[in-house]
Amino acid sequence: MDSNKRIAFFSGAGLGLTVGLFMGLTVSPVVGVVIGAIASSLAIFLGFGDGEHTQIKSIRIGAFGLIAALSALLGLYIRANNLLAPSLQQLKAEYIEVGFSEEEALSFLKFKEFGIIDESWRMAGGDSAAISTVQAGTSLLFNASRVSKEKCDKFEFDEFTPLKIIINNLTFLDDEWKIMTEEVIKNFPDEKDQRDILIFLSDYICDDRLNGAECSALNSINDQSDLPTVQQAFRSIGEVGNEIVNRSSELTRPMEILMLLKNTLCDDK
Repeated sequence: MDSNKRIAFFSGAGLGLTVGLFMGLTVSPVVGVVIGAIASSLAIFLGFGDGEHTQIKSIRIGAFGLIAALSALLGLYIRANNLLAPSLQQLKAEYIEVGFSEEEALSFLKFKEFGIIDESWRMAGGDSAAISTVQAGTSLLFNASRVSKEKCDKFEFDEFTPLKIIINNLTFLDDEWKIMTEEVIKNFPDEKDQRDILIFLSDYICDDRLNGAECSALNSINDQSDLPTVQQAFRSIGEVGNEIVNRSSELTRPMEILMLLKNTLCDDK
C-alpha cells in the first residue's frame, strides 16, 4: 500500500474511531447535536458529492465506516459494563480507607447501586430526614435552575409522544430546559421514568395556575427537607399543589422530582 492509501486509511479510521466511541459511550442528546453539527464537515472530508470515485476515496470511506461501527460497539460495551468507573470492590476499599467500617461501606454501596436503604439510617435520623439527606447528597438533580415559561408554546406532549421526541424538543429550547432534561436522563436510567418525569415537569412548569406566587411557600424548603415537609409546602399552594403531590407520588423518587420542580419554578438565589 503506497503512502497516499495509508494516509487515506488512517485518516478515515481515526475519525471513525472518534465518532464511534463518542456515540457508543454516551446516551446524552448532546451527541445528536454534535454529530449533526459535524455532518457537513464529514461529507466534505469523506468526499461525498464531489462526483469522483477514486480508490483513495473508497479506502477513506471504507475505513471510516468500518472503524466507526466497531468503535461504537466498543463504546456500548464499555458503557454497559461500567468499565470506566471504579468497581464496587474499589469503592468499598476507598470508603474503608477514609475511616468507615466495612458494614458502613457496604450500606453505602447498597444504597448507591441498588437504592436499598439501611434500616439503621432510619434509626439514626429518627424519621425520614436522614434518608432524605443521603438522597440529596447522591443526586445532581438539584443543580437545575429556574426554567422560562416563554418556551411552553414550542411543544405539546401527550401519553403517546415518544421519549426521543420529548428529549429533542426540550433540549433545543434553551440552556435551562436542556440542563433540566439532561439531569433527568442522567439520574433516572429507566426510559419510562425519563418520559413520565419529563412530561410531569413540563406540564407544571407551563401550568398557568403557577405564576410565581407559590415561590414564597416553596422557597421555605431545601435539599435537607424531608419528603413530608416538601409535600406539605406544595399542598399549601392550593389545588394545583395537591395535584402535584398526588401525581408525583406515582413516580420514581418523588422527593427529588418535587425538589427539581421547585428549582425550575422558583429562583431563590
